[in-house]
Amino acid sequence: MSARFLRLLLVEIRTHICRLVFSVPGRTGIFIRSMFLGKKISVDPGCYLLGVKNIQFGTNVTIGMNCIFSAEAGKILIGNNSAFNSNVCLGADFGEIEIGNDVLVAMNVVIRAADHKFDQTPKVLIREQGHKGGKIQIGNDVWIGANTCVVVGATIGDHCVIGAGSVVVGDIPPNSLAVGSPARVIRSIGLSS
Repeated sequence: MSARFLRLLLVEIRTHICRLVFSVPGRTGIFIRSMFLGKKISVDPGCYLLGVKNIQFGTNVTIGMNCIFSAEAGKILIGNNSAFNSNVCLGADFGEIEIGNDVLVAMNVVIRAADHKFDQTPKVLIREQGHKGGKIQIGNDVWIGANTCVVVGATIGDHCVIGAGSVVVGDIPPNSLAVGSPARVIRSIGLSS
């Protein structure tokens, strides 16, 4: 057997073990997954964490049902006390996603650190042009509302709220409430005087 074949076989075995570990229901499954990940992390059933070696978790992280975190060809960094509701997709392949402490991510949020290339269209099919990656950075104490999409190159500052259904394509400064597609700051938030 070739070394390449053995590497592919090991990746496949690791993937099957992860799927088995992440499919165990109930509190037993949550306990097994926290032992597997080695920190105080609660992962509900039905989740896929692809490229676990490239995902760095803080402590007290909660991941809801049916989430997909993919970092086989990228990197995901998640701070302490962060929570992800059900059906959240973090796609860091070909890029990097950095999420701070105390971040709340509502259901059905997509955070993707790469796009398809399409410069050679129509001569070359989009699916054959590959990807271009980048970085997404989300600060501390951020709440991202349901059905939001955060795309490659976006930055969300500390203490921000992103309204449900928004598309974040650029920089959102700290202490902002941003909504819409593309997301625009509609007001500052914080302590009133």
